[in-house]
Order: sequence, then C-alpha cells, then structure tokens
Amino acid sequence: MGGLVLPRRVRWLSNTVDRRGGVWGTRPTGTVKSNNAGTDPLGGGTAGKAECTQVGSFIYVANNIPSGLITGATYRATCHVRNGVGVTSIVFYNGTFGAYKSATINLITGAVTGSNYPTLPVVSVSGDGWVTISVDIIAPDTSGYYCYVQPESSNAVGDHFFIWHPSLTLAADAHLPYQRVNTDTDYDADPTKYPAYL
Repeated sequence: MGGLVLPRRVRWLSNTVDRRGGVWGTRPTGTVKSNNAGTDPLGGGTAGKAECTQVGSFIYVANNIPSGLITGATYRATCHVRNGVGVTSIVFYNGTFGAYKSATINLITGAVTGSNYPTLPVVSVSGDGWVTISVDIIAPDTSGYYCYVQPESSNAVGDHFFIWHPSLTLAADAHLPYQRVNTDTDYDADPTKYPAYL
C-alpha cells in the first residue's frame, strides 16, 4: 500500500518523477534522458538515466524551479546517483546561475572535493553502487536549478549515470519521508487534489 500521506507539499523540485520533461534541463543535443531505466536502491526499476550520445558532450540533468522558494531560507538538497558507464565523479550543483554552490563527488569512494557549500555535503556509498548526497544551501533567490548533476569531465558516447529520488526541502522538513512530485500543482491548495500526494 502507498505509504504515508502528507497534507502539504514539502518537496520543492518541480518534478521528481519524469526526468524527460522540460523541468529537467539538459544540453540541447548530446544527452538522452530516460525514466525507469535502471535498478533503484530498493531493487525496483525506477531509476532515471542520463546518457551521452555525442562525443565530448557534458551530460547533465538539472531541475528547474521557476519560483516559490524563500530567499535566505535553508534548504536541503538530496539525491541518489550511481555510475553506469564512464562516470566515476560528478559535480553536484544547487542554486541560481552565476551563484551556484557545488562540490565534486567521487561515485566510487564518496570523497568530496572542491566544495563551496557552507558545510560539506554528507555522502554515503552503498554496496550496490548508489551514492547518497545531501547538502544544505541557503536559497539565493526564489528560483534556480537544484539537484543539478553533471559528470566531472566530458563523456564518450554511451557513458551514462543513474539518478533516483532527487529532493529539495526546507531543512526543517528534511526528516519527513520522501515525497514524489509529478506536476507543479500536485501539492497546491486545491482540496479536490488531496490526498493525491504520497
């Protein structure tokens, strides 16, 4: 059965389900995004995938949040990432263009380098190759790109990585269970939509 029903939206990414859609930005060419393309940490097949289709391209996915964040509030960005082929380190960006916070995460060891976050990201590596990344960021604006994952270096055709359960929440709500968001209005004030959000 579904799980805990939350009475309000606590996850602020525009979409956590469909990484092929427009709210998950990527390069105009050279990247193919897929849903349900790999084994997730729970053993299901719901991991998303970003794959290089053009020599020398930087593949990435980044969730566009058009508005709604509280400037100056502390948010927690969390994401699970796994190397598929050829992606042993990623850069994890959060914030607005020109003011990104970022850190390089080794997907084999979990080592964090080159961070300009106020506090270092918390990283754990599981036996199945999934790396969980969690970091707090003070929102520099009401919008921006969050859970922006990009390999540290350019890629060969066929290189790819997997992403699962990206999340952005106020740090005060970070203890709440994961909440999927399929459209930007899943958690608005319309009572006819309750309890459509699990």
